[in-house]
Amino acid sequence: MPGSPPPPHPPLSENPWEPYNSKLQFQTADLLFCKIEMSSGFIDELLELWGESLEQCGEPGPFGLHEQMYATIDSTKHGDIPWKCMAAEFAGEITGDLPSWKKDVHEIWYRDVDAVIAQMLSNPDFKEQFDYVPYIGLDKKGDRHWSDFMSGNYAWRHSVRFVLYPGYVWILLTALFTDSNLQ
Repeated sequence: MPGSPPPPHPPLSENPWEPYNSKLQFQTADLLFCKIEMSSGFIDELLELWGESLEQCGEPGPFGLHEQMYATIDSTKHGDIPWKCMAAEFAGEITGDLPSWKKDVHEIWYRDVDAVIAQMLSNPDFKEQFDYVPYIGLDKKGDRHWSDFMSGNYAWRHSVRFVLYPGYVWILLTALFTDSNLQ
C-alpha cells in the first residue's frame, strides 16, 4: 500500500557468508571463478592438492570439486529483483562483408535500476554508510577534494539547479556563483 512502511527485513543468518560455509570458501570461489577465471580442470587439480595438504590435519578443503563450487556460486542470492532480457541487433544497412557481431542477435540482461536502488536504500546494512546528499568537500586549507560520486561536480550541479522554493534559494545562488570555479 502506498505510503506504508516497508516490510521488516528477514533476520540475518548466523553465517554471514551463506551459502558459502566460510569466508575462505567465498574467497576461493571469488578468486578462481571471478578473478582468475580458471578452467574447471585446473580448479579440480588445485582443489585436490589443497585437500590432500589438509588431509594430514583432518581438515577438508574449501570445495570437493569444481561442481560443488559452481553449485554454491549458483545458489548465491543476488536479491529478489528479477532479471530482464532484451534482444539487440545491428539495424544499419547490410552491405558487403559484415563482421560477425553485426549479423548476430545479442541478448542484453539487466535489472530495473530504480528497483535495485530502492532495494539498496532499504537495506539496513547500508544505514549511515553512504552520502545521498551532494556536497563540496574542502580540506583544512580550503582546497577541494573528491571522495565519491556525491562530492563530484555532476551531483552538485544537478541537485541545486532546480531548487526554487524560498528557503533554499541561497543554494541556487551559491551554486551559480561557485560553479564556474569548480571546473
